[in-house]
Amino acid sequence: GGIGNSRSRLAGLTPAPPDAVVGGFHLAVPGTSDVDEALVDGVAERRLALPGTRYYTGHCTGLPSYARLAEKMGQRVSYLHAGDTVEI
Repeated sequence: GGIGNSRSRLAGLTPAPPDAVVGGFHLAVPGTSDVDEALVDGVAERRLALPGTRYYTGHCTGLPSYARLAEKMGQRVSYLHAGDTVEI
C-alpha cells in the first residue's frame, strides 16, 4: 500500500503525470502522534516532482504527517474527511 506503490503502478500504465491522485499515503504511526519527518519529506519531494498533479489523502496519512506534507506541498495536497467531495 501507500503512495509510492500507487505511483509506481500508475507509471507503468502511462508516462503522463496524473491530474489528481486520491488515496491514502499510509504515513500514520499507529497509536502515536509521531511523524517520520525524513519519510514525509521524501514523499513530499517526490510528489512535487510531478508538475501539476494534485493530491488528496485521508485518515491513514495521519493528521500530524498531513500537517508536515501541507507545509512542504502547500495547495498541491488536501485532506479528505468522510463525506467530502472532490471535483476533478
